[in-house]
Amino acid sequence: MRSTVIRTRDDILVTVPNSKLSNAAIVNESTPKTKRRIRVPIGVAYGTDIDELEEMLLEIAEAEGLVLERPKPRVRFREFGGSALNFELLCWVGNPAQRARATHELNSAIYKRFQADGIEIPFPQRDVTMSVTDVPGELFGQRSEPPAEPFPTEGVDVSKSGQPTSDRRSDGGHNER
Repeated sequence: MRSTVIRTRDDILVTVPNSKLSNAAIVNESTPKTKRRIRVPIGVAYGTDIDELEEMLLEIAEAEGLVLERPKPRVRFREFGGSALNFELLCWVGNPAQRARATHELNSAIYKRFQADGIEIPFPQRDVTMSVTDVPGELFGQRSEPPAEPFPTEGVDVSKSGQPTSDRRSDGGHNER
């Protein structure tokens, strides 16, 4: 079998059959142009001033030393999400190896700034509604009734083994004790 050995960013060698390589899309991170764009997704609560948010994100990106000045960073409002307004901060770094570090630095700066400015990062929440009639007991002013027995226990004795024993014989008569 013909194969190619690829070294990962974690310095692990991976052997890939050439048949897989010929059928797959391959991204060459070592092209002559080394700058790479990074995308930082951000979700904010409904009601957030989106103009102030955009200005704040651009300030954070411009203050980050790993982010290139050109092309200029930009912010895009991507969608109205289920629990958030979803934005994306787009900016460039000078080397593919800097992408993860720049993303980390930007995420950290954004989080700290959001906390300082009181901007809420929403998360999905669900409301559960229960009817009072679904909850038994005196908690909601209903009379408490003893629970019905799941099965009849008359004539059944539980021995020390925990197994039920009956007072009835197999011929229908009763054992005397």
